[in-house]
Amino acid sequence: MDWKWAENSILNNTSQYRPCKDIFQAVADELGRYYENKGLKYSHSFPKLIYKDSCIKLEILFASSHSNRKGDYVCFDIFPNFYSADLKKIGNKGFILGHVDIFNRYDEINKHKYHFNVYNITLDDFREIIALIDDVVLPWIEDIKTADGVNKMLKRKEGGFYGNSVFREYSKLKFPELITM
Repeated sequence: MDWKWAENSILNNTSQYRPCKDIFQAVADELGRYYENKGLKYSHSFPKLIYKDSCIKLEILFASSHSNRKGDYVCFDIFPNFYSADLKKIGNKGFILGHVDIFNRYDEINKHKYHFNVYNITLDDFREIIALIDDVVLPWIEDIKTADGVNKMLKRKEGGFYGNSVFREYSKLKFPELITM
């Protein structure tokens, strides 16, 4: 990936006096710029990436921490959440699964982080964030829309899917042949 910070980005010249919120916002803006070139939408005011089609909506929220330390540590967390238009129609807010579901599965396999210190972020660090989104989060878009993908997800955990989701409800609505209970 050939990427450069935007010409006016503070990431070109961070200092120990730069407010943490400015560094966080600059990283979010760079991710927004990167993914807008790939067809996702970016919300600057509440930093998040958005993918939406007729069935699925994915919001990848970016958050920080009150534990940030100027000149040392700026937390950058990634929180993906999936929503279904069909579940929303039947009274559910549409939430299917979130970061706990996605990253619990990923952690079991790869033990990879989804919390980043972006103080003095390098392009290699930026590529690591992009790799997490590209390799871990975005593939769920297609898996969640097909019977084969949903079946694989249902079989990953004994007794169903992960704790904080209504994934079984979504599966039963979209692919009733997969749900035996």
